[in-house]
Amino acid sequence: MSGTKATELMELAMTDETLAQCSVAMAYYLFRAVEKVGLYHKTDELWTLWRQMLVKKLTTCVEDDVTERSDCHAWGSLILYELPAIVLGVQPAEPGYSSVKVSPTPGYLSWAKGEVITPKGIVKVSWEKVEDGSIDLKVEAPEGIKYVI
Repeated sequence: MSGTKATELMELAMTDETLAQCSVAMAYYLFRAVEKVGLYHKTDELWTLWRQMLVKKLTTCVEDDVTERSDCHAWGSLILYELPAIVLGVQPAEPGYSSVKVSPTPGYLSWAKGEVITPKGIVKVSWEKVEDGSIDLKVEAPEGIKYVI
């Protein structure tokens, strides 16, 4: 399924509380689906679980929002992928990060900045939405790493 129908179905899945909600373990796939249908700007509510972890000063990501137990399983750590690879947009363009693609997905955010560790060194990214809806993007990459936007 694609196009308008996929977008409508995803909006329904995100808003209809009578439907089963996505588990922490499956959040990665939910975010990929939301991104694919062009609704990443509606992810604000989806980040609530991770915001609550910060408020509670947790040092590891929870497995679920019911027991809030954590055995440090990777499935609770969506944020460790999402922020550098999607929000900052840093991904390998060639094997081994010989070159880097920088393509932020701002979603509902108005700005972001951070550093992404790669095998070739740290790539620094900062971006800010400007009035016309475009993004003012700044990238600093180590010598020897090409980057494409």
